[in-house]
Amino acid sequence: MSGIHSPRATKAKAKAPAPAPAPAEPEAAYPGLSAPMAHGMFRKFNYTTRKTEVAMLCRTILHNGVTENDIEFEWQAPRLLMIRVAWPDWFQMAEQMAQFCVDDEGKMLYPPEHPLTMDTSERNQALVEEDNRIWDYGYICFDQDMVTSEDPAMELLQVDIESRSVKVNVLQLYVKVAPVDTEKKASKVTATRVVKLGTGPHPGGTNAMQT
Repeated sequence: MSGIHSPRATKAKAKAPAPAPAPAEPEAAYPGLSAPMAHGMFRKFNYTTRKTEVAMLCRTILHNGVTENDIEFEWQAPRLLMIRVAWPDWFQMAEQMAQFCVDDEGKMLYPPEHPLTMDTSERNQALVEEDNRIWDYGYICFDQDMVTSEDPAMELLQVDIESRSVKVNVLQLYVKVAPVDTEKKASKVTATRVVKLGTGPHPGGTNAMQT
């Protein structure tokens, strides 16, 4: 199983690539960031179905601005789970971060009316989806089929790391491995007929059975 990652465009190989012209303005890419992930599997016996179930626990670290309302899941395939995480509202609005850059006297270097702040706001606005939020997308790839008829059980933990005096958000996911149907069904009688005993010809020319 591979961890959460954002999709990245792949470039086709060319034998003699032509040098690309320098862009008029530099553009920043939005490839996303990989998130560390740990996972493990365990088995448990279901006393209702009388079968053994296999489940998987996945843990990944998210930034501390995320709440449980900022995370959504969707199965794309039995081995592919999409996770999307919304930006905090304040991070979408560059003018709310104008105080992040100040000079020695505490004055804002890029106030809300500054071209840099306005440009950042315009770029962010281009990423806004229909629900007025910006989402980052990632995927978890499994090496075997999972149960897609049920949503993953999710827990968002706020872990207090005392040794570093920090708190981190850890997302826990519980997913089930799809069972493999190995049961063999017994064959059943397909027809019934009435026959007579001893009426078939014997290789020697006599009946197979005489009474």
